[in-house]
Amino acid sequence: MAVIAGRAYADQGGAGHTSLVPEDPRLGFDQVVNGEIHSIAVVGDVIVVGGDFTTVRLADGTEISQPNVAAFDMDTGEFLSRFRPIVSGKVISVHESFNEGHVYIGGTFKAINGVRRNRFAELSLAHGSATDFLVEANSRVQAIETFNGRLFVGGLFTRIGSEPVERLAEIDPATGLANPAFDFDFQGQGSEFLPRQNIQSIRATPNGQRLIVVHGAYSIDGEGRRGVAMFDVSNPAAPSLTPFTVHDYWDGSINGSWVTSGDVSPDGSFFVVGTSGGDHDPWLDMVLAWPVTDQPNPAPRWVHSMRDSVYSVAITSQAVYAGGHFCRIDAGPGPTVVEGDDTQWCSGSPEGEGAWRKQLAALSLGDGTPLDWDPGSNSVHGVLAMTATPRGLLVGHDGTYINGRQVGRLGFFDFQLDDSDAPIATITSPVDGALLPSPAKVTGIAADNISVDRVKIRVKDRTTGFWLQADNTFAAPLHEFVIPTPKPADADTPWAQALPVLADGPYRVEARAVDLAGNVSVAAVHLFDVGEPDVAHTCEAVRTGDSITLTWSAIPGEAVYAVRRNGTFLAHAHNTLTYVDAGLASGTYSYVIRSQQDGEQTNVVCEPTALVVP
Repeated sequence: MAVIAGRAYADQGGAGHTSLVPEDPRLGFDQVVNGEIHSIAVVGDVIVVGGDFTTVRLADGTEISQPNVAAFDMDTGEFLSRFRPIVSGKVISVHESFNEGHVYIGGTFKAINGVRRNRFAELSLAHGSATDFLVEANSRVQAIETFNGRLFVGGLFTRIGSEPVERLAEIDPATGLANPAFDFDFQGQGSEFLPRQNIQSIRATPNGQRLIVVHGAYSIDGEGRRGVAMFDVSNPAAPSLTPFTVHDYWDGSINGSWVTSGDVSPDGSFFVVGTSGGDHDPWLDMVLAWPVTDQPNPAPRWVHSMRDSVYSVAITSQAVYAGGHFCRIDAGPGPTVVEGDDTQWCSGSPEGEGAWRKQLAALSLGDGTPLDWDPGSNSVHGVLAMTATPRGLLVGHDGTYINGRQVGRLGFFDFQLDDSDAPIATITSPVDGALLPSPAKVTGIAADNISVDRVKIRVKDRTTGFWLQADNTFAAPLHEFVIPTPKPADADTPWAQALPVLADGPYRVEARAVDLAGNVSVAAVHLFDVGEPDVAHTCEAVRTGDSITLTWSAIPGEAVYAVRRNGTFLAHAHNTLTYVDAGLASGTYSYVIRSQQDGEQTNVVCEPTALVVP
């Protein structure tokens, strides 16, 4: 397969950001609904995710089997049904290929669509098949990086591309062969908790001169390089390990250099590393920033304690984004908005006050201060993948909600969701002024120029002024019931919310539609009452010869009715709704059916009110 021209420099997707990404993730995407997402790549207008998931749910609720790798249209959010590769194992890394419309994947798999592909493959986004680009690795591939026509691969392998190259290799993107000159000896363990000398991440500086590798080894070519190593890759024929090292920095760490992730700033001046291992300041459960330099043992640019594991990082021109298992992190050193979406106790709470940033945070480029960005994730393990793009930020986690929005395992903070047109909400039931029995249902229609995201309703007791709560009681705090809508929902989209049993009385219902951009409609408001409507009791009188037959509607709770003729009692009717008055003499007759319950009398006049027997 021909190789297209590579990027002149390493990809810096977040270089053009002029602000923090929005706190609200995009909605309307088909969703990965189980497992974990470990890596995200953007290939043209397609988002590709890799992980250990099995299922994608479409907008109409249909669930389809799609293990370990999936692709979505970046603009519409639709699952790419043409891209259905069957990958036999976990995908840990995905990366745009040099071939247009293709993606590299790495992981633990051994076959694609039943065809042997050991831990590395190139897939076509047009039909999901593996290309003939063959790179065999004898163990896990964890990290992939490309720039200037060059391909680097890292993991746990000891042989790749037909060469006995360990852990980190440069692969010819045309032949699949390893560059024999790029061969370094990774030895020992920087942390006993990282598998052998696994390569956690590979990032090139924007000028393509340096390769920054986050890894689990203790030494490289006999030189101490715990946690991070920097390689001079300016000459492919003579790559070298630079003097840069932070080996001694980890001397006080109880769990060594437990590094998880890394990224390089868009201007190439510094890089960051995420760590795990047990909230041990200033080494573990941190985001650490170092300058890009060939000097050994530089002081960190800054260090920020996240108080729990950091699994993913991404740097843009506005912030260092971090994802992980943290929730309450250190504030400062600059001014910090400390309270966020929640203030509950969590793993970071024992250290006292801090800034609430549940599994997602944005830190200052200059000193690591937490910025005022707090979408939050409900994941269990944490936010495991991050990719900055010109469009915003993509994150992968093992949760379902980000900032309260149901997004499945993939979140997309998209700058292009620029929509100022508010949606429209209407209430179709109850009609304004209606008297309803309980329980009742509120229904309506929502519409938007792009897509409605959800409808929010409020129900108020007009007697007490209290609002209906989630537990079906009424209380002073305002509470909204949120009704998700199917996506896309641009035309008239019906919605409904069942109400609990309400006491008789007057109520107010408000409905507001919210679109994907967060625009909120003007409230639709209807007043209604709950109670049993007055029943229009009826009685019909029909003459046949000298007999008159009476038939009446039931009065709730009544079993014995009094039949009155011409103003006086005539008979009792037991357990029946009909009576025949027979053998009548000539004359005019009128009838009333009377019910007497608990002192309350109900009289039902039979129609017609006067019948003549000739």
